[in-house]
Amino acid sequence: MSRNRHRESGHWQKPLSMLESLQASSSQLTTTADALAESVNNLKSMTSDFSRLDTVTKFEKKYELVSDADIRLAQQALTNKLLPEIHVILENAKTKHDLMRKEEEDLALKIMYQEKRIKELRQELQSSQDY
Repeated sequence: MSRNRHRESGHWQKPLSMLESLQASSSQLTTTADALAESVNNLKSMTSDFSRLDTVTKFEKKYELVSDADIRLAQQALTNKLLPEIHVILENAKTKHDLMRKEEEDLALKIMYQEKRIKELRQELQSSQDY
């Protein structure tokens, strides 16, 4: 422990014992806690008519810490929920794709028959004009 000069007289003070030092710290801590409590009470009384501010401070969360385990659990829950729905959508898309491919094949076959029929009709027309 070091010796300090007394502020007013300039004389050296007797070093404080451990007990005196703890008592001084405790006293200072009590004074600080009282000042803080008084400040909080003053703020409460000054802002009591700001009901919106009170509501906002109760409900607004700017940041929320989430653990990696919580993130993994949420991802797994979403996967379990969405995967069956994705499979249903893919099956519906595959079914529609297969139907459209069959329709395309049917249309291509119809076009081929119509082109063949047009060719036959042109030949008939040509042969009838030749007579």
